[in-house]
Amino acid sequence: MEAELNRRQLFLKGLAGFVGGALGWMPIELVMHGHRLGQAVGPALILGNFIGQAILAGLIGGLVLAVELPLVVITPQIKRRLLRGFVICAVLSLFSTYLSDRVFNSVLQWGGVAFSAQGEMVHGSIIVLVTARVMGWAIAGALIGLGVGIASLVVANVVKGGLGGLIGGVVGGLSFDAISAATQGGMAARFFGFSAVGLAIGLFIGLVHELTKTAWLKVEQGRLRGREFPLEKSVIGVGRAEENDVGLFGDPAVRPRHAQIVRQGRDYVIKDVGGGAGLLVNGQAVSSATLHENDRISIGNYELRFHLRKAASGAGMPAQVARHTAPASRASALGTTARPRLIDESGHEFPLRSDASTRLGRETDNEVVLMMPSVSRYHAVVEPRDGGFFLKDLGSHNGTYVGEQRVSEAQLHDGDVVGLGDVRLVFRV
Repeated sequence: MEAELNRRQLFLKGLAGFVGGALGWMPIELVMHGHRLGQAVGPALILGNFIGQAILAGLIGGLVLAVELPLVVITPQIKRRLLRGFVICAVLSLFSTYLSDRVFNSVLQWGGVAFSAQGEMVHGSIIVLVTARVMGWAIAGALIGLGVGIASLVVANVVKGGLGGLIGGVVGGLSFDAISAATQGGMAARFFGFSAVGLAIGLFIGLVHELTKTAWLKVEQGRLRGREFPLEKSVIGVGRAEENDVGLFGDPAVRPRHAQIVRQGRDYVIKDVGGGAGLLVNGQAVSSATLHENDRISIGNYELRFHLRKAASGAGMPAQVARHTAPASRASALGTTARPRLIDESGHEFPLRSDASTRLGRETDNEVVLMMPSVSRYHAVVEPRDGGFFLKDLGSHNGTYVGEQRVSEAQLHDGDVVGLGDVRLVFRV
């Protein structure tokens, strides 16, 4: 597998955050120019600071989100992402500005820090000042990062964005006072500080995203050569239309909605939904196929390479997990029976034990591992009892279903459809 870190993406996200911070510095500087700590703060200054901080957060969040699609051209999809990121981050900044200011001033007061009207520290320690600054900026950075995650419309990105923003805020907060001391002024310190915050937020959000991505496609041939598409949703649209997650533009041989990639447990299954428009995996025409690391996908004049992080592909899985999640066709060789079983939408079979319970969930110590965000760590269990099999919910967040009925416990019958979050399994005996 090729290097998992997309350096181009990291560079673009860092650059986008830096540009957002530099542009956002201007309205704040118009408000704060000449103001020093210790001077009286009027309503106009407070209002101006809130507006300036909203613009700063919106620019950083919007630009960082927009370069999730690393294209030089401005497409309608990039415009929507930019606007969505700007609005969400700007709104969150109204809360973060209030909270960070309260935390900053509370820490200064707790540490006995005081300033003269000229902005000179007359009481307290520089360590307390830097601590207060870092805490305030960490709050602001974390909420900008959360905004980027929320605006991406992918639940998993909320945590990633918040963590990246938190780290970025800490880095920016630490640099602010050092720059201020070196330049002997607030204007340069604010410019470099906000630019550093934007740069750090972009880099760390990108880094956290890169380190936690599970699967992705890289375009190796076609108009978008070199571009990567993370596969984060349970259903990913592929085609020429703007609303697709994987947009393959500029090729008339690609249908508006050409294919879908569906995450089923640990597997990614690609399906032709373009009415036979043509889908090749490793040079073979398919209507549906389970993807594996380094598979080559051909759609029109585009060629894409599928990549799966080793931890997600099952490499290095404990033997117990590999055994109990093995397809039924191999089960007899592994000492288990092929019946009864659960079958997912791609046809993979999960044998159920007749002599003990079979636990289902996201954690790797389950007998049946289902790596889906909508599946709880320990979601449900199938128990052999009284000559039959009973499905029991283990307090899952999204519920356990038999057919359309949510259940806490129910006996399973041949052909029943079991629902665990977004996963659907058919029970067979």
